[in-house]
Amino acid sequence: MFRTLAAAARAIAAKETSPLEVTRACLDRIERFEGDIRAFLHVDAAGALAAAQSATEDIARDGSTSPLHGIPIAIKDLIDVAGMPTTAASKVFSRTPSVDAPVVARLREAGAIVIGKTNLDAFAYGVFSEPTRNPWDLSRIPGGSSGGSAAAVAAGMCLGALGTDTAGSIRIPAAFCGVAGLKARGGSVPRDGIVALAPSLDSCGPIARSVEDLSLMWAAMTGSGIAPSEHPVIGIVEADRLGDINPATWRVYAGAIAAVRDAGMKVVVVDLPDFEAWRRPAAYLLVNEALKAHREAGWFPERAELYDDIVLGNLRYAEGLSPERIEDEVRPLIALRTAYEEALGTVTAILIPTTPLPAPTVEGISSDPKLRRKVTVEVARYAASVNLCAAAAVTIPWDLDAGLPVGVDVVGATEESVLAVARRLEALAPGVGIPPDDKG
Repeated sequence: MFRTLAAAARAIAAKETSPLEVTRACLDRIERFEGDIRAFLHVDAAGALAAAQSATEDIARDGSTSPLHGIPIAIKDLIDVAGMPTTAASKVFSRTPSVDAPVVARLREAGAIVIGKTNLDAFAYGVFSEPTRNPWDLSRIPGGSSGGSAAAVAAGMCLGALGTDTAGSIRIPAAFCGVAGLKARGGSVPRDGIVALAPSLDSCGPIARSVEDLSLMWAAMTGSGIAPSEHPVIGIVEADRLGDINPATWRVYAGAIAAVRDAGMKVVVVDLPDFEAWRRPAAYLLVNEALKAHREAGWFPERAELYDDIVLGNLRYAEGLSPERIEDEVRPLIALRTAYEEALGTVTAILIPTTPLPAPTVEGISSDPKLRRKVTVEVARYAASVNLCAAAAVTIPWDLDAGLPVGVDVVGATEESVLAVARRLEALAPGVGIPPDDKG
């Protein structure tokens, strides 16, 4: 199995392997590990093999046309893929579209092979992605809501995947599963054919094993390259601004700061708003937009009995909020955004921990609603602020602590700039390697 998408692409271009061999290897891993990890809601083995055979023949005749030519990828089941069901991991609806979402179409035009649809929290509302498990430790959550995509990439079931990020939903599972993920700015890629959670916050981006892989996928999705920065200035956050943080996560973050300094890059402290201050206004904005999206789709309240308890509870709560209450609760976001974006304007990128803690265990989360809410809020504390600003972010799998991956976020003004900075920083990281079951 190839360590990265880029390595597989180079081997395919050099005709050292073929798309058919790479796709078979991914399907073999799905057969071996899916019973434990449960990353997929739908696997199209026959379709993937047929596409891989066609790509193999094309490359044998004409050569590789793109780094994604013949590369197996997976798609979060919030995003339409022609001929495959879209369910948003819910019982509320199911559709089998006849056309790909534009973002999927672009990846297929670049030669990517869609191997299947991955699991998520229902309607992308959560951080658990049950019943998916973390490939590093099956007793732990993969994160969410793009947990199936991150777990599939980490376990080598595909070489890249698409996720969506509304409040950290790409970066949280990527960090927990030891892979890289790009949170794009809203509107950077078309959202047609993607089930909305909160439209003003939603974005779609890639998950892969390295920043180089993310860059290759992003180029295929948008036609954009990276924007090198010769002398980046890296903003960091002091401990008192981070609030309660797991000691292991703090050690990894401090190690990342030290590595950046040792590499000779300029490091400055930035004055970001208290991360806790985002929680309440962000939650009210999200739940209000989610209610509106589900009403417009004709799902709520018409199909209320089909929702899971978490999503239904959020929508019911939003029903009882007056416009005046929502306006009052959301108003602090204006000042918070301004302060964050002003800080971002003084540096090339800001480095923050992706999450305040490593992946929590599954135990207790499923049966205790209060614990679920507490974990959800805690896990998203740092990442969600980025979605509320005009910013992009890349999470890098920086290091392991007690056998679990810990990630750091590189936040910047554009996708191209954060990919460039993240590529440089990734080279400084000890790295996390691959999950134990993936070392054979």
